[in-house]
Amino acid sequence: MIPKKVALFLAILIACALSVPYEPLTDLLAGSMSLDTAIKISETVLGEAYPEPFEFIDSMITTALNIAVSMIIYLLVIKVFCHVKKS
Repeated sequence: MIPKKVALFLAILIACALSVPYEPLTDLLAGSMSLDTAIKISETVLGEAYPEPFEFIDSMITTALNIAVSMIIYLLVIKVFCHVKKS
Protein backbone atom coordinates (compact mmCIF):
# COMPACT_ATOMS: atom_id res chain seq x y z
CA MET A 1 0.00 0.00 0.00
CA ILE A 2 1.27 3.46 -0.93
CA PRO A 3 1.58 5.88 2.00
CA LYS A 4 -0.77 8.88 1.86
CA LYS A 5 2.01 11.45 1.48
CA VAL A 6 3.54 9.57 -1.45
CA ALA A 7 0.13 9.30 -3.12
CA LEU A 8 -0.43 13.02 -2.57
CA PHE A 9 2.95 13.86 -4.10
CA LEU A 10 2.27 11.64 -7.13
CA ALA A 11 -1.13 13.28 -7.61
CA ILE A 12 0.45 16.75 -7.45
CA LEU A 13 3.25 15.63 -9.81
CA ILE A 14 0.76 14.42 -12.40
CA ALA A 15 -1.46 17.50 -12.01
CA CYS A 16 1.54 19.80 -12.51
CA ALA A 17 2.73 17.83 -15.52
CA LEU A 18 -0.67 18.18 -17.16
CA SER A 19 -1.43 21.80 -16.24
CA VAL A 20 1.80 23.81 -16.02
CA PRO A 21 3.22 25.00 -19.37
CA TYR A 22 6.95 24.23 -19.17
CA GLU A 23 7.62 24.64 -22.92
CA PRO A 24 8.73 28.32 -22.95
CA LEU A 25 11.32 27.84 -20.20
CA THR A 26 12.42 24.48 -21.60
CA ASP A 27 12.83 25.98 -25.07
CA LEU A 28 14.82 28.86 -23.62
CA LEU A 29 17.19 26.56 -21.73
CA ALA A 30 17.58 23.95 -24.48
CA GLY A 31 17.65 26.51 -27.29
CA SER A 32 20.92 28.02 -26.15
CA MET A 33 22.61 24.62 -26.13
CA SER A 34 24.80 23.43 -28.98
CA LEU A 35 24.39 20.04 -30.59
CA ASP A 36 27.77 18.89 -29.24
CA THR A 37 26.74 19.78 -25.69
CA ALA A 38 23.41 17.97 -26.07
CA ILE A 39 25.19 14.88 -27.39
CA LYS A 40 27.73 14.95 -24.54
CA ILE A 41 25.00 15.29 -21.90
CA SER A 42 22.92 12.48 -23.40
CA GLU A 43 25.98 10.22 -23.62
CA THR A 44 26.94 11.01 -20.02
CA VAL A 45 23.46 10.30 -18.66
CA LEU A 46 22.62 7.29 -20.81
CA GLY A 47 26.08 5.87 -21.37
CA GLU A 48 25.51 5.75 -25.13
CA ALA A 49 24.57 8.06 -27.97
CA TYR A 50 20.88 8.99 -28.21
CA PRO A 51 19.40 9.47 -31.71
CA GLU A 52 17.66 12.75 -30.78
CA PRO A 53 19.82 14.52 -28.17
CA PHE A 54 17.77 17.74 -28.14
CA GLU A 55 14.56 15.78 -27.52
CA PHE A 56 16.28 13.96 -24.65
CA ILE A 57 17.56 17.23 -23.13
CA ASP A 58 14.09 18.76 -23.52
CA SER A 59 12.47 15.89 -21.64
CA MET A 60 15.16 16.00 -18.92
CA ILE A 61 14.63 19.73 -18.36
CA THR A 62 10.84 19.34 -18.35
CA THR A 63 11.05 16.50 -15.83
CA ALA A 64 13.41 18.45 -13.54
CA LEU A 65 11.16 21.53 -13.66
CA ASN A 66 8.08 19.41 -13.00
CA ILE A 67 9.68 17.78 -9.96
CA ALA A 68 10.81 21.15 -8.58
CA VAL A 69 7.41 22.80 -9.03
CA SER A 70 5.62 19.74 -7.63
CA MET A 71 7.82 19.71 -4.53
CA ILE A 72 7.07 23.38 -3.83
CA ILE A 73 3.32 22.85 -4.22
CA TYR A 74 3.49 19.67 -2.14
CA LEU A 75 5.26 21.49 0.69
CA LEU A 76 2.68 24.29 0.58
CA VAL A 77 -0.19 21.78 0.70
CA ILE A 78 1.38 19.98 3.67
CA LYS A 79 1.95 23.28 5.53
CA VAL A 80 -1.64 24.41 4.91
CA PHE A 81 -2.98 21.02 5.99
CA CYS A 82 -0.91 21.06 9.20
CA HIS A 83 -2.03 24.63 9.94
CA VAL A 84 -5.70 23.74 9.40
CA LYS A 85 -5.32 20.58 11.48
CA LYS A 86 -3.89 22.59 14.42
CA SER A 87 -6.76 25.10 14.32
